[in-house]
Amino acid sequence: SADPCHKLLATKDGHKKFDKLIFSSHWQMMTFVSAYNVPTEKCEVMKTAIFPHDHYEKPKNTKFNLMYCSTPQRGLHVLCNALNQLERNDWHLHVYSSYGLYGWKENDKPFEALFEKIEEHPNMTSYGAVPYDELREAWKKMHILAYPSTWQETSCRVAMEAMSAHCAVVTSNWGALPETCGEYGYMYTYTENKQEHAVRFADELEDVMDEYWSEITQFNLDNARQYAYTHYSWSKRISQWTYFLDNLKYEIEYDKTFDKEKTRTPEDQ
Repeated sequence: SADPCHKLLATKDGHKKFDKLIFSSHWQMMTFVSAYNVPTEKCEVMKTAIFPHDHYEKPKNTKFNLMYCSTPQRGLHVLCNALNQLERNDWHLHVYSSYGLYGWKENDKPFEALFEKIEEHPNMTSYGAVPYDELREAWKKMHILAYPSTWQETSCRVAMEAMSAHCAVVTSNWGALPETCGEYGYMYTYTENKQEHAVRFADELEDVMDEYWSEITQFNLDNARQYAYTHYSWSKRISQWTYFLDNLKYEIEYDKTFDKEKTRTPEDQ
């Protein structure tokens, strides 16, 4: 990784400056262990979390509502190309995407042409960045998270939200997405070739739309929702953090005492 914030870890024994390193997935942890020779005993996995959604009855006898709600560089180009390959009209894409969410609106400039094409497309709507409450309301009518991810997600809160909102997650197996989605996502093998990626995503999306209302797909979405509630809710994560921090405090105090014992001379005793 070339991220400047990782430079300290790249230095000799850089990890010794930390009591613990917290990662948002086991996949992320192992990439750091491998890249920076971080000892695993210094590592802790503490996944992100969501406020679980209520049970939503999805609209039937209508077009499939597809959701994209990540920043544009994570696969929006691939998604639009894939949708343009479909020889069907029973879908509408809802795009909630903008760097404005982070106060970096200027970063949207390279994607202006793409956003314009989305606005011009009769089956696509762009909303930009919206408050969380508005996005949470939008999840109620969504059927599918359409996310041909080109980004190595370290956890993916969006996928957690989709699972909790009873949406099918159609995405690549890049980064920590397989870990986040478990066996409940609809995945294909990632490729760096953007054209091939669009083809793979389109094929997977079509299969999901064809079988969306089948008993087996709905059963899978029910299980995904329960999985998200059980493993990704803040009620669980808060208790994990509390337990972890209490233990960390104890470990640090114990290590300080142990270090003092090691440095004591016979005259001290």
